[in-house]
This record gives sequence, structure tokens and C-alpha cells, in this order.
Amino acid sequence: MRLLPLTWLCLSLSLSTTYAQDDGLNHDLPSDATALTGQWDLWQDGEGGATCPLRLTDELTVGGLAVHIDATCAEDLGLSDTPHAWFLRQDGALIISDATRQVLLQLSPLPDGSFRDVRNGEYVDAVLLTRP
Repeated sequence: MRLLPLTWLCLSLSLSTTYAQDDGLNHDLPSDATALTGQWDLWQDGEGGATCPLRLTDELTVGGLAVHIDATCAEDLGLSDTPHAWFLRQDGALIISDATRQVLLQLSPLPDGSFRDVRNGEYVDAVLLTRP
């Protein structure tokens, strides 16, 4: 009777190891994404706009790579939820989404290496992502 639980344990470990070795996902980060990891400032353009320190990581998470930001600060920026993940779209835009994969920001690249989301076409409400 003791062999049955031990057999199930071995089978479970074998299956989880096999799954972890080949989960069908590409875990190689594009070089552009690697270059973007680190500290950034996410801030609202305009007088008195909030500024939030934000860290883009290379940690895999649901929806892309992990984002670290203070939830209260994200609220101050008027985001509908707390940023959870980020990824680069094929056109070079940096997408930031919440934990349910809903897009919060679509930041277009600027010539100086920073990013901007114009928020409904209004420049004064734009959110920018710049290096500190």
C-alpha cells in the first residue's frame, strides 16, 4: 500500500518536469526588451501631473514581463487598474496591461528613447515613460 502513493508522487514529478522543460512558449527575450528593463519614470504631462517610479523587469508573468509600480501612484495617474505586465508590440510600442491583460497604456516610441501615450489624442493628458 505504501508503493501506490510513492508511485503517484514519482509520476507527478516526472510530468511536471517534462512540462517545465517544454511548455511550448518562447522564453527568449527580444534584445529590445532586454535593453528596456530597469528603472523608469511614468508621468503625466501638464502642470501638477503625477510622477511614478516604475521598474520594467525581465521576469515572465501573465501577459508579458512584470512591471513594478506603487498602486496608489498608478491611481494618481488615472489608470483604471494597477500595471502588471509589459511587452513590445511589433511596431515598437510599449504596451502596459493589468493582471487581466487589459491594456492600460499604449506608449509609442519617441526619438529620444522615451515613450508617450497621448490618451484619447489630447497631448496635455499624455503619459510619458522616461529614464530617471
